[in-house]
Amino acid sequence: MAWSASAGEAVAALVLQLARTEALMAPGVPAGLLPSMKKLRWAQSMTAGVEGWLALPDLPADLMLTCARGTHTESMPENIMAGLFYVAKPYAVAAANQKQSKWVHTVPQPLTGKTLGILGLGAIGAEVARMAKAFNMRVIGTKRRPEPTECVEAVLPTERTDEVLAQSDFVLLLLPLAVGQLARPLLWPWFQQHRSWTDKIDRAVILLLVLVFPGGISGGIAAWMKRRGGR
Repeated sequence: MAWSASAGEAVAALVLQLARTEALMAPGVPAGLLPSMKKLRWAQSMTAGVEGWLALPDLPADLMLTCARGTHTESMPENIMAGLFYVAKPYAVAAANQKQSKWVHTVPQPLTGKTLGILGLGAIGAEVARMAKAFNMRVIGTKRRPEPTECVEAVLPTERTDEVLAQSDFVLLLLPLAVGQLARPLLWPWFQQHRSWTDKIDRAVILLLVLVFPGGISGGIAAWMKRRGGR
């Protein structure tokens, strides 16, 4: 009974707080919440993409909605490069062997000379390109409105995604949901072809799932990878 009373009080306090809230910062909200927030005037998304907010059936027409574009241009590229090293170098294997006090000689693949394809060359993609170029990687990519981008050899429109995939040793997915749906018919067949690390011994193709909106293409591929044991 004590737990129920405490939970009930917490819910009542939350309802009261929501009714008083004028500004909200959150990655997203469930349908049905915003209409109960009568005083809400401003919602700040914690991500660059706001597709989830715009898809709400009860999004108030007079609500000011802002995104967090630009706030992740330092941390996310660093994490992406860490992920790139993780899939190219046998760090996980070395750590597992170390725990078992084993020494196993492994040969990592170099990043130098490899091609990184970036689908969605926005602010984060451009920063990743700069970092990748420092490791002597060739960078190509797609952008909704193609324009010359520093450290990127070729910037193609989304409709030419297949050309980027055909040339890439590594692919970085940074597509917002709307553009991702356009590229999906091209991306899925490519992923199925290169779904295993050992599909091509001389050209390991890794898909780095980094999507502002965690649905659409990446959600399906991530679920598939999880069923395969996380590969």
